[in-house]
Amino acid sequence: MKKENKENEVAFIWKEHHFHKIPYIYIKNALKSDVIDRLNQLNIQIDAKPVPLFERGDAVEKADMKEVKDEHGSPYSNSNNSVTYYGDELKWLDEEVASLIETHNNATWKFNPLNRIDNYEFVCFNEGGFIGEHTDISEIEQTDPKKYQNDEFGGRLLTQVIHFSNKGDDYEGGILQIKNIFGFWFDVPLLDKGDIVLFPSIFAHKVTPVTKGKRITLTTFLTGTYPQKIQEFFNKKESTKEIK
Repeated sequence: MKKENKENEVAFIWKEHHFHKIPYIYIKNALKSDVIDRLNQLNIQIDAKPVPLFERGDAVEKADMKEVKDEHGSPYSNSNNSVTYYGDELKWLDEEVASLIETHNNATWKFNPLNRIDNYEFVCFNEGGFIGEHTDISEIEQTDPKKYQNDEFGGRLLTQVIHFSNKGDDYEGGILQIKNIFGFWFDVPLLDKGDIVLFPSIFAHKVTPVTKGKRITLTTFLTGTYPQKIQEFFNKKESTKEIK
């Protein structure tokens, strides 16, 4: 019960931060043709063995400890998703999109300077592929985060999804859905190759099953120090621990 109360309290602080902010930003034609051509030269394993997204029952965890609800009831072997990871090889891509991300972040969420420390994930949703409701922030990050830099609490703040397919031509179905702080789901209109979607990593989201073709996205996560209200909450919590 105490754990549940703590989670609810943290969730309330995050909701305060996002109360007047939109749940996602959709950037049309974000990547130039030369950037797309360069990415096309990568060895993307679109027909690799499905990645183990689901490991048990209704509440399951991926290797990075993200909470996932498998609403479709499929075991991991039938997830039909394959993933290819890239790290330092795509530092040049960070530089290509940095100013764009900064502009939209400053106008919307106003998170502190963001850095990519996670890999990029080229995710191919083959026919039947999906992912159930989950957030991109682990339970530990939400309730007991670590000090990030400058002795401040931090973690994943923004999820960045680059659409690497053309809806209709390459696949059907596979709709990205994001839930706002009031519990309402939004269908995100991913359309063309090179479009980008940004949304707070704490927001629940899912992808409906692909009914035809292959849906490819390039996803990563931007990390930074938590907003002031969240800092104050965890500093107070840390002080209480020290007193005990």
